[in-house]
Amino acid sequence: MGSIDQLRGWKEQKKAPIKLTLEMRFMRGSSALLAPQGGNQWTCAIETGTIPAPNTTPEEWLQANQEITNIWLKYAPTGVSTRPRFHWAKEWQGLKVNYGELKDKLAWKYLKEDAYVVNGENLIPKFAKLRAASGVDPANLFSNPLLDQIFDLKWDSSKLPPVADDSPTGVRSTAPTSPTSPKRKREEESTEKKKKQKDKA
Repeated sequence: MGSIDQLRGWKEQKKAPIKLTLEMRFMRGSSALLAPQGGNQWTCAIETGTIPAPNTTPEEWLQANQEITNIWLKYAPTGVSTRPRFHWAKEWQGLKVNYGELKDKLAWKYLKEDAYVVNGENLIPKFAKLRAASGVDPANLFSNPLLDQIFDLKWDSSKLPPVADDSPTGVRSTAPTSPTSPKRKREEESTEKKKKQKDKA
């Protein structure tokens, strides 16, 4: 009821940063390393399905999310094999974790160092090693700054697959070509040739 009471309190203060639904569901456990419900037999997932209300400032929005997060973390038991975890696809950047002995720990550091410790083993570096060994995305092309922090990744253009210099599209080039470069000229000629062939057809 804590989050509902929080919404009622905002209403009384004539504040409503969260406009839509509060939602809760139960899920079975998972064997996937980074599944939020991994290591549990059952997991209760709770969230707010919303966007910032009109006229809500970024600071008010972050504060509202922090207040709800603080309430939800109080529901989670301490001293158990798994800890509460953020859904990877939700908006939790900038939040701080107050749970058990942890005070105001940044969410991304909590995910990296605490949330996925199961039976004394941190699954975050384990996943990173398996990912590297698999050869998937060796240049970390599909990462982002947040995942770089959590998984200790680094952009490495030297590991990108080679691209033929006469590639008609150049879509896998690591940098834009100059308008006067020979490669750009060949691309434009190729495009013009295809257009003429299409017009004739």
